[in-house]
Amino acid sequence: MSNQSGITADQEVLNAIAALKSRHASVVAKIEQSEQPVIKLQETFQDLESLREYVGSNDDTPLYIIIYDEPKMHFIAYTPDYAPIRSKMLYASSKITFQRQIGANNLKSYMFTDVNDIDEKSWTDTTSKEELMTAAELEKLQIDAQQNSMRSSGAVKLVSAHTNGSNSLGFKVADAGSLKDLFQKYNLVLFQIDMKSEEIIIKDKFTTSTDDEIVEKIPNDSPTFSIFRKAGDYYFILSCPSGSAIKERMVYAANKRAFILNLKDSDDIDIKKTIEIGDPQELELSDLGEKEETAGSQTPAKPRLNKPKAPSRRR
Repeated sequence: MSNQSGITADQEVLNAIAALKSRHASVVAKIEQSEQPVIKLQETFQDLESLREYVGSNDDTPLYIIIYDEPKMHFIAYTPDYAPIRSKMLYASSKITFQRQIGANNLKSYMFTDVNDIDEKSWTDTTSKEELMTAAELEKLQIDAQQNSMRSSGAVKLVSAHTNGSNSLGFKVADAGSLKDLFQKYNLVLFQIDMKSEEIIIKDKFTTSTDDEIVEKIPNDSPTFSIFRKAGDYYFILSCPSGSAIKERMVYAANKRAFILNLKDSDDIDIKKTIEIGDPQELELSDLGEKEETAGSQTPAKPRLNKPKAPSRRR
């Protein structure tokens, strides 16, 4: 699954970047949140001092900054340490598409978390490691770096004991007691990421009598982590309906593996199989193990056919 968000810049931003002519002139852009998120122009500046003053006054707001430095331009993904998690991941996953719109061959790329890094010395004597990476490697590096910075800054508690890359969970798991005890009462538990509280919470829980009911219980308007228990085995279902927001789908996909590891670390729940679907109707019930037979549903035995006797031999 791609980590790119699909968010693009509007023409006003691209025109402003194309108009940069003087050294250290810059364009500041921001992702505007709406039903169709878009990267929009915020400000333009003619020197680094004015740029730093503006960025510093915007507290923890992530920004894209493009600085002209003939013959190239510097592309900065500025994501302060205490910016919301979802914003950090959104900026990381939208960066590649934005660079391609500008023309990636003319850019040197950087990720800064401190306004003081926006300085000529940050790029004069170094070669950006990012320029040597493929787009896929860079996207993964960006998201991993954001999660690592969240862990080190203490802004969000990362609950998994596994701490490398995608194994680090970017959200707290709300305390709901023992999940194993919960599965003694229910066989289907739905989890969702609460973007406001930045927690993974239990959205709902059910006891289903047939596998077919699972499709009806999984929401068709928002991504969900679902755990289904059957015959002592646990099945993990990531559903990302086609009508849900791109940024939500990206966040769920980025945290899937870490949440599974956390289930093992915190509740000793081993997932037998992980299933990824779009809409709930795409769930293949055959992926959930053998179909359980209910009373009276046994297949009737085939009638036994007696082998005819051979004709008797005449004497």
